[in-house]
Amino acid sequence: MKQAIGMIETKGLIALIEATDTMLKASEVRCLGKKQVGGGLNTVLISGDVAAVETAVQAGSASVQRLGEDLLTASHVIARPHIEATTFVDEIQKVAESKPNEREEVVIETSDQIENTEIVETDQKK
Repeated sequence: MKQAIGMIETKGLIALIEATDTMLKASEVRCLGKKQVGGGLNTVLISGDVAAVETAVQAGSASVQRLGEDLLTASHVIARPHIEATTFVDEIQKVAESKPNEREEVVIETSDQIENTEIVETDQKK
């Protein structure tokens, strides 16, 4: 990874979503995923060119501070991180990529069950 990574840590999910939305709109960056640290702390990671990541992190930090001064815990940009440091990012990215697929399967299974139930109820009423 020759690009920069940026991180924002917030208290609460709403502040994390606000930071992520602002960062993605502020410049050409990619969201790598989020990590729930614990105790209400959440961290979002982004990547892109150094200048784009710095701009995005500054904009995201400012938007979280507008929600409440105590909601922003930390923010940081690492320009061209060492290859061994990217193993943490790769682990977070794998988790972020695997979770949406699990959610889709659950939604599909649930909607099938609802349709089957409706059909059974309709057949029984006749």
